[in-house]
Amino acid sequence: MADGVRADCAETPMSSPRFTPNDSGLGQLVSSYRMQQAMTQAALDVRDQAIAAAPQRSGTYRKSFGVEPGKAYIPTRRNPQVRSVAFVTNTAPHAVFLEAYAYQHKRRNTLGSLTHKKG
Repeated sequence: MADGVRADCAETPMSSPRFTPNDSGLGQLVSSYRMQQAMTQAALDVRDQAIAAAPQRSGTYRKSFGVEPGKAYIPTRRNPQVRSVAFVTNTAPHAVFLEAYAYQHKRRNTLGSLTHKKG
């Protein structure tokens, strides 16, 4: 048992192994301090990439990126959980326009191009 996370695996001679998650332990894991650090670091990486890809006319948009760590309530089938999250934000007055309407001009869709799957 590491950091309060434990899963029971039961195996009988005629059946395949089963995994029974420990909901309490998983809940502790996804809302832990270490998970918060990992989410914040991932958001910082995305922020750095967004800054590098951002258009630079006045520099306001590029300078307005930030990271906000927090907690989010996630409804799941088994048990709703509170999880560690981190958001990449931009506080420039024109950021909403750039991110919402820039899909027509892929070079300008800074956060969207970094967070959506490419396929």
